[in-house]
Amino acid sequence: MQQFKITPEGLTELRKKALIRSLPTVLIAVAVSIIIRTINSNNTIDDITITLIPICFLILILGFSLYLGLRRQRKLLESYVLTFENNTITRQQVNIPTITIDFSDIAQILKSTNGTFTIKSKNPRDIIGVPVQIENYNELEHLLNDIMLITEKRETFIEKYRIILSILFFGVFMTVNVVQNKFIVAAAGIVSIAILIWSLLEIQRNKNIDNKTKRNNWVVLIVVASILGTVIVKLTS
Repeated sequence: MQQFKITPEGLTELRKKALIRSLPTVLIAVAVSIIIRTINSNNTIDDITITLIPICFLILILGFSLYLGLRRQRKLLESYVLTFENNTITRQQVNIPTITIDFSDIAQILKSTNGTFTIKSKNPRDIIGVPVQIENYNELEHLLNDIMLITEKRETFIEKYRIILSILFFGVFMTVNVVQNKFIVAAAGIVSIAILIWSLLEIQRNKNIDNKTKRNNWVVLIVVASILGTVIVKLTS
């Protein structure tokens, strides 16, 4: 049996990367909130005060959520164990379903440009990600290459343009709240709801996301209900 864990230095590096990836989404969410409330206000002192209070609460909520998310990720990374035993590869992490793939069931072993490995099973839901910060990296690479020839992984469209797509989504979401044209509001509402539902289902089915994150993600339904309510009000007004 051979086991691999993430190095202490790697844990620090991965937490920093997670923070950097999360900040743009938080900043975009705050910016969209400010723009929507500014457009809907009359620029009086009372309106400005009413606008600033919920924005401050939003910043606090997003900041606290980011803090909790980073804490959960730290536990996940610290508990990461990759085990090779009896012709199987097993990934174990706290609060996440364990994934075990038999060597004969491996469909692909991919290596991205940043050095991370992705082990894909014939079952599309069984995917093991291996960060470049794993201990004994070269030994692990040789071990994987002995099982199956490692191939180059190319970024998917969503991975490559993740930030741009996030900005576009918030733009569509803002359209629902700001624009008055019924056709545009209806189209933007349908797109927003479709993206949110798709995202919710993907997260619930993903075996590499912890259970608490999956439970918390159901709050997306409140956002869906809010968008739907806004669209109905504007279409019937």
